[in-house]
Amino acid sequence: MGGSIHDNHLVAYEVDSQARRIILRTEYAYGEEPFESTEVIFGGVLDHHFRNPRMPAIIFDVIEIDPRVIIERDKCLIDSGHKIGGWPSFWRDTVDAMVDAIASAGCKMFEISSSYGLDGWVAAESCEFRQGSKSQG
Repeated sequence: MGGSIHDNHLVAYEVDSQARRIILRTEYAYGEEPFESTEVIFGGVLDHHFRNPRMPAIIFDVIEIDPRVIIERDKCLIDSGHKIGGWPSFWRDTVDAMVDAIASAGCKMFEISSSYGLDGWVAAESCEFRQGSKSQG
C-alpha cells in the first residue's frame, strides 16, 4: 500500500462497478495552499460497505485488516444484506467460509477509519496510494 492519508479530508469518492474500482480523493488541507492531494485506489473490488457518508470526512487511516475481524464485527449487517439483496457476494453460512471466499477471489480486506464522517471497508485485490498534484482550496 504505502503512503499516508492521516487527517486528510475526503473530498470525493467514485465507485465504478464495471471497472471494479473505488477511488477515494483526499486532500491534506492544513497549512498554506496549495493543498497536497492523495488518491486511494482500490482495484479488483469484490464488495464494499461505507458507513456515515458525511462529507467532507476526515480520514484517520486505510489499513489492510484480517477479513475475520470485519466479518465477525459486521456479521449481522452482512447476513441481513444477503437476505435482502444478495450482498455481499462473499456471503456464506459461516465466518470461515466467508474468509475463504474472499481469499479464493484473490482479495484482501481494507478498513477505512475516520475521525469524522465516512468509514467502512473494501474487499479488493489491491489498494494503492497515489500522490496527486497540489490544489488550491
